[in-house]
Amino acid sequence: MCPDGISEGAEIAAADTWLDAAPDREDSATDPGANSITTRRRRGAELLEAATAAGFFEDGVPVDIEFMNNT
Repeated sequence: MCPDGISEGAEIAAADTWLDAAPDREDSATDPGANSITTRRRRGAELLEAATAAGFFEDGVPVDIEFMNNT
């Protein structure tokens, strides 16, 4: 059991998602999925931006709440 499965208490939260919503072994061959990072406040966004600029993360395509809800 995870008491905070959606990282509600985290300043920066990481998640994984599959665009075709099929994270099984067979379908992952054509739908490898993606990682996403959500920041809760300005300070978290600043930390994420600094880490990305330092090369710790690769900047991808921004997504919105609707995208996350539909994947």
